[in-house]
Amino acid sequence: MASPNPQSETSTADRLHNQTGALEPSLRIYLHKTMLLARRYEERMFEEHRKGNVPGGMMQSTGQEAIGVGFGTALQTGDIVRHWVRGVSQAIGAKMPLGLLCAEMMGKASGGIGGRGGVQFATWKEGGFYGGGGVIGSVMSVAAGQAMAQKMRGEDAVTVCYFGEGAVQNGLAHEAFNLAGLWKLPIIFVCENNGYALSAPWDVQTAGPDVVCRAPIYGLRSASVDGNDAEAVYREAVSAREYALGGEPVLIEATTYRLGMFSTGEVGTLGDYIHPDVKEGWRQHDPLKRSRARLLDEGIMTPEDNASWEAETDAIVGVAVDAALNSPDPDPSELTKGVLE
Repeated sequence: MASPNPQSETSTADRLHNQTGALEPSLRIYLHKTMLLARRYEERMFEEHRKGNVPGGMMQSTGQEAIGVGFGTALQTGDIVRHWVRGVSQAIGAKMPLGLLCAEMMGKASGGIGGRGGVQFATWKEGGFYGGGGVIGSVMSVAAGQAMAQKMRGEDAVTVCYFGEGAVQNGLAHEAFNLAGLWKLPIIFVCENNGYALSAPWDVQTAGPDVVCRAPIYGLRSASVDGNDAEAVYREAVSAREYALGGEPVLIEATTYRLGMFSTGEVGTLGDYIHPDVKEGWRQHDPLKRSRARLLDEGIMTPEDNASWEAETDAIVGVAVDAALNSPDPDPSELTKGVLE
């Protein structure tokens, strides 16, 4: 399908594709409930950050939940996930235990890497979920190396690497694309194209019309997908995984929009250069709202279900937060464990 252009300041509604499919109702409900969990968890963590319970900065992924959830649901045991800074939806989509994620974000010893990394480096090694890197695009070359290891070991598994559209301006991204295509690595590159960096939109970052136009140059299979539709993302992920396992690395461009701020550490207000009509247009295509409306319209869920799932989700988040708040802080003597030792 044609790739939407998130940078245009007109006709936002016309650019998005309300795709329907034949997914089982139980799967559709699972996708919706998992997006709901990601949204409510991140909202709660934002509150905890304001209270001083989440050290460091937070990079919001509000509005982008359909991508991490859709792809994560399609993954199988043995698959590897690499993310960068907006890892909440990817972690929850990949079924990372919420308590482990929450403790890591709160800097607790019971976190995935002992509270050292926060959301940017959230890790669940047992589930194949690994954090990002300190330099934009750097995780892409590492992911290519992990996919190469999977191939050398003969594993029936793939590596999924998430990144933003800004990362493709980095040389490491092109090196990763090139090696993936040259060596036919079992990797899926997933670009979460939300159209706007901290201070610059896509069209002033590159002369290219989109991200996937780069794919054929490097021998990658490609596809564009409505990143605000978890069902569409899931279907694309299932296909991409099969292609990657068959020796055809894939580049997916998922068009979306970040509804929250760039990060808790930003100066001023992100988006002052974005036209208000564009912001409102994307708010109307909030992936969680779209999913809820679709399930209600088709009779797959009821208003009572919605209320019940909201309460259930709040309870799950509350348990994870309470457990993390009551968890011990890291032992200072272990500061360099796994880092300098």
